[in-house]
Amino acid sequence: MRTEIAYLVSIGIAALSITSIGACNGSNSEDQLDEEDASAQSDRNAAERIEAVFEAYLSGSVATAESPVSDTLLGCDVYWASDRWLALARYSVMGVAQHGDTAVGTVEVVSTALLETPTHGEGLLVKPGVRTDTLSWYIVNAAGRWGVCGYSREGYGFAHVRRLPATTRWPEGFSLRTLLLITDSVARSSGTP
Repeated sequence: MRTEIAYLVSIGIAALSITSIGACNGSNSEDQLDEEDASAQSDRNAAERIEAVFEAYLSGSVATAESPVSDTLLGCDVYWASDRWLALARYSVMGVAQHGDTAVGTVEVVSTALLETPTHGEGLLVKPGVRTDTLSWYIVNAAGRWGVCGYSREGYGFAHVRRLPATTRWPEGFSLRTLLLITDSVARSSGTP
């Protein structure tokens, strides 16, 4: 009889242990799920902030914008920076992919002029023409603040045409007013603000 009681007690202890282990694992699973939910929400919040910064940068870069959105730019070391700028008329964000503290935003842009530094002389040389490009930018987190590196990875920046230097060279019959009218027309053809 003592053997039977000892056997029943050992079965009861084993069952109690299994139940306790299961309960502990259940609460750990719930904690783990809560942490995963919080992490996923944090990722969504970061993605929304990144997209908002990229959108603000692009909308402030449209050639007809009254003033650029400078607080979205960061001073990044960009070895691919060049002396070529586009007069942005409209854009369409194709996607933003985040990788830790860096993201890459890809956008299709329609521009109305290419501005280059001339090989001889001062100022900028304006080359009018409507063109479409697919460009991408690094968007980085610097000290908790997301910002766009000013030049695309393809080497283009955006020209704020209302702030061009007086030494800018315009083709004959073409002026800032003409560029703004063409840019505005191209922008309106797609509904870009």
